[in-house]
Amino acid sequence: MKFVQKMVALHLRPISLTKENITDSAIRRIIFDAGDDLESFIIM
Repeated sequence: MKFVQKMVALHLRPISLTKENITDSAIRRIIFDAGDDLESFIIM
C-alpha cells in the first residue's frame, strides 16, 4: 500500500519537468523522493 501512496503523491511531478527552466535541484528532489521506486515511477 505504501508503494501506491507514494506513486499517487508523486504522480504530477513529471509534468513540472517538461518546462524549459528545469533545475538540477528539481531533478535531485524527484530522485530522492522516489527512492528505490524511481524506475517504476518513471515508467508510470
